[in-house]
Amino acid sequence: MTAFARIAPEAVDVRTNVYAPDVVVVLDPSLLKGADYLSGLKEGGTVVANTDGPLAVDTEAYTIDATRIALEEGLGSRSVPIVNTAMVGALAGATHIVGLEAILRSIARLVPQKPEANRRAAERAFAEVRRAVR
Repeated sequence: MTAFARIAPEAVDVRTNVYAPDVVVVLDPSLLKGADYLSGLKEGGTVVANTDGPLAVDTEAYTIDATRIALEEGLGSRSVPIVNTAMVGALAGATHIVGLEAILRSIARLVPQKPEANRRAAERAFAEVRRAVR
């Protein structure tokens, strides 16, 4: 599945697909086996990936074991960990496109299930995301 988000300080009215992203965020580590996930990434773009292993890419890249964080925080199950809030925290920590406080406010307002666990997952990922070594 592919999803798109446009993040800007002002309202974004464009509702089309993103064909040349500045950042690619990979929630499912099984997608890292090929290079398809990099399709369209702008020159000098950034990858933020949910993996506990190395990431072999020729661009700026960051890794986080969001699966481990989600499981430790009780988000989802071993077969279906819910990593989305951890990955949003990692995105913020890696790129500073959005601040952690804005993410935490959004979690409080928009996440009715396990809000504290989701908050902790985002905070932990923000702090634990690491630049991948090329």
